[in-house]
Amino acid sequence: MNNIKTKIIITLIVSILICSTIVIGHNYNKNEDYKRQEETSGHLVPSSSDVTIGDTFYVDFYVYSNNSVTSFTIRQLFFNETTAGLVNVTQNPGGTPNEDYNCSFYPNWSTALTDDGDLDNSTGNYTYIQSVNMSGVEGNNTAIRINFSTNYCGLLRVYIPTTIWSGQSGLDIGVGAADLWTDGYVTIHPEAPENFTASTYNMSIVNLSFNFTNGATNIVVCGKAGSYPTDYNDNQIYNGTMTTYDHHSLNPGTTYYYRAWSWNDSGGDFSLTNLTATNTTTSNTPPTISNPSPANGTTNVDIMQGTVNATVEDAQGNDISGTIRGTEINPYTGGGANRSVLANTLTPLPYNTIINWWVNMTDGYNESKEMYTFTTRNYFIPSPPSAFSASPYNKTVMNISWTPAGSNLTYVEYNTVESWTRGEGILLENGSNTTTSQDGLTPATTYYYLAWSYNETDEKFSTTNTSANGTTSENHAPAFYFPNPINGSSGVNVSLAIVNVTILDEDGDTFTWSIEGINITANNSAWDTNGSKEANINGPLEYNTTYTWWVNATDGYNVTNVTYTFGTELNPGYMTVWSPIPINVSIGNTRPTANISISAATGSPIDIYFYYYNITPVTNTTSLFKNWSGQTSGRFEFNTSNALTPANPNGDTRFIWGDTQYIWWINVTDGTNWVNKTYYFNTSGSRYDVANSGDVVATDVTIDWSKRQGEVGYDNLYDVDYSGDVTATDCSIIWENRT
Repeated sequence: MNNIKTKIIITLIVSILICSTIVIGHNYNKNEDYKRQEETSGHLVPSSSDVTIGDTFYVDFYVYSNNSVTSFTIRQLFFNETTAGLVNVTQNPGGTPNEDYNCSFYPNWSTALTDDGDLDNSTGNYTYIQSVNMSGVEGNNTAIRINFSTNYCGLLRVYIPTTIWSGQSGLDIGVGAADLWTDGYVTIHPEAPENFTASTYNMSIVNLSFNFTNGATNIVVCGKAGSYPTDYNDNQIYNGTMTTYDHHSLNPGTTYYYRAWSWNDSGGDFSLTNLTATNTTTSNTPPTISNPSPANGTTNVDIMQGTVNATVEDAQGNDISGTIRGTEINPYTGGGANRSVLANTLTPLPYNTIINWWVNMTDGYNESKEMYTFTTRNYFIPSPPSAFSASPYNKTVMNISWTPAGSNLTYVEYNTVESWTRGEGILLENGSNTTTSQDGLTPATTYYYLAWSYNETDEKFSTTNTSANGTTSENHAPAFYFPNPINGSSGVNVSLAIVNVTILDEDGDTFTWSIEGINITANNSAWDTNGSKEANINGPLEYNTTYTWWVNATDGYNVTNVTYTFGTELNPGYMTVWSPIPINVSIGNTRPTANISISAATGSPIDIYFYYYNITPVTNTTSLFKNWSGQTSGRFEFNTSNALTPANPNGDTRFIWGDTQYIWWINVTDGTNWVNKTYYFNTSGSRYDVANSGDVVATDVTIDWSKRQGEVGYDNLYDVDYSGDVTATDCSIIWENRT
């Protein structure tokens, strides 16, 4: 056989898949490969399918006995490496440096090799082998063993493409075969990490440290409480290139268990072995709660106690958080380092009440709880004020003074009765003063005062009071002196221009006054002082006439009203009449009118005529009812004693009707000149009460009604049957029902 060297190209396959917590190995199907081997006459078997970098291993070629193989020829042998130079074929014992790297041939097989079946290893990138012709005995025997040393981590595949020649006693293993005749796989793993330790840092952190070894690109650590992790997928906590790692957020006083593997990111494999470490975190001390304020069990606490607080501390310096809650407490939630925690109360607190409050605090690991109580004070009922007095300052002002009961306010009411219940009087003072003045009072009046103390915080009055009273000075009303003209005087000159009077107020008060009257221009003034006051006369006055004027004055407390009259002088050259009866425009005059009269005077004989207005609807004329001739002076009257009555049905119907306005005139003449006066008056009673009995009764019907209609007008007040006239028929119903 020619000495032919066939160069075998090493196919470099690099498969790397790295995840943060799980590393996945190579993707090949050994079962499929072994199936193919079982269908053939032999296979390649490595000494181990998993080795650690730096280890040596070998691959044996076996021949099965089921095909009675007694000879075979290997024409090519392939090596696939995921990394170039992954392995080297080692020199056989007895070889020399100048020789090729040899295969080991087992003694039950003989070879026919030009160079004893040498394997040549160049730079680790390719391997070539001479053709090997083998012959031997039947059986499952090792024919060839190839020795390897490892350089890198990765996957090595050794295989021979084959063709089986049917009907022959041997196998020709050659180039271009359609099937893989046999396969062998070896994974080369990194070494396990070194110096793996776990050190407790505090109650939540464990410090891990480790060293890298041959073939390791990453360190993978799994850790958990309770037991060691079962594999590198069991609670993986670290996958990185550092040599230390701090495991955080752990529970205090807890033992944690760790395993560490090396990982090669080129070969994608973990170390075949791992290291373990364990340690326990520091135990936690719960936070403490102390120094409550108010102190636990305190009594008589003021109702304006605005806060509750306590000191919270943590021995390890952990941040503390929690709450304060309770009855009448505004809830607090917060935290921080060692500190005083505080919550506001709902002031004012209820009186004489047990207040419960709770402090709940945690450092994130353990919780502490404390409950505290305190009792608020009872109501404070003040005593009444003392030295209470009321002293009149003048007729409208009262000075009141007192001594307060401690820091309590004073509540004062006044009244014009001696005793009453608080709230029924009029509020005068409610504050911290010790004196007050009350003005606007009524003169010569006794005022009564009651005083209570008031506790503003507790909103409580004293249960008793103290009293005082005082009487204001008497007021003197304005008085009138020296009227001009003198009251009741006569013969006053008709050219008088003013009336006046002196007004004096004994107390010196200012006053308001007015003067008014017949033929007088009214005058008035406000806030005036003592002195003479006057009003102008609308002159000239008439002769022989009585004039009336009025003076009114008030000082704000009392009113003075005085009426004055005076009569003017007689004028001999003219006729004069005065003093009509009934008084002009008067009302409520009795009827029938007893007499109508007037005074008259003149310097020469006169004629006097009395007329009245006939209001009969038919005539509406003025009628003379009496006259006098050649008179000089005197009182002239008309007597109505012959008035119409039920007993005198033919009597005089003038001036007899009740509730009626009458008009009458007096005309006086001296033959050349005339004096004409018109007067009005109203009668009292009912228009249909003829008998003047105070009621309209059947007796009044004995006189024909038409006589009364003609005098007073028809108003149907008593026309019961609506006949258009009041007749006897209407009297069938009792008059009292209609009056």
